[in-house]
Amino acid sequence: MPISDWMTVPAPAIDPYTRIDDAKHIMLKLNHRTLAIVEDENLVGIITRRDILKFDPSSRIPVAFSPFQNKIEYKIVEEIMTKHVSVVNEKDSLGNAARIMIENKFNALPVINDTGLLAGMLTTPNLFEFIFSNSTHLPFSIPVSKCMSTAIISLSPQATLWDARTIMMKEFIRSIPILNKGDLVGIVTRTDLLMLNPSLFSQTPNDLQSINETTLEYIMTSKPITVDENTPIPEIAKRMLEYQIHSIPVLNNNEKLTGIVTETDLFQLIADNA
Repeated sequence: MPISDWMTVPAPAIDPYTRIDDAKHIMLKLNHRTLAIVEDENLVGIITRRDILKFDPSSRIPVAFSPFQNKIEYKIVEEIMTKHVSVVNEKDSLGNAARIMIENKFNALPVINDTGLLAGMLTTPNLFEFIFSNSTHLPFSIPVSKCMSTAIISLSPQATLWDARTIMMKEFIRSIPILNKGDLVGIVTRTDLLMLNPSLFSQTPNDLQSINETTLEYIMTSKPITVDENTPIPEIAKRMLEYQIHSIPVLNNNEKLTGIVTETDLFQLIADNA
């Protein structure tokens, strides 16, 4: 299954002299988390939503912090882009691309042609669309219970921002279900933590400690999207695409958390079967 059959064409791209603030708005307009950086028709880098979140406090803090916005007024994407870019050829298999995305935790991959020029971009939604189109194919028609992770790491609403950050770094996970007396009440993701990076707000020890001690009940997404154990994989992909989320808690008939499914789990099915 060649990548060229599924990639986004043309690739969402900007030049290295685009202002970071403009890149942010282009991502929002195009609904893309990754933009290719092209100069004289050559791919010279990429920039992701995560790069901008890490660099630009105005992407996520209240209006009261407006002085931070001056930080990006004259900055260009060349200053924060990734210059050594992993790419795939448009003739490569979709399964191989999915493996690269899994191993590197990418949400998109630039695709080049045989002359080395940018031919397209393979994105997470492209992979979801592949699953939709092959929904009757056995590996994709299975219920989510067959591919979800049951080794769940959870926290309580009273756990802190520091607790969540420490666990995510130690366990290499990107989302944590929040349980209150065994019931799912929310979810916290790596993006939530990036949006509350203490170093972007203050350098004073007291302020940093105060932010790190913020409890997850004030940060989590309450009433997260959930599915039951019998939900088929194509429906999982549909919901991730529709709600622009990358993990979904799985509940049993008693509404108790029994697992969590991530976009990586879906990518693995593609890697093994495409």
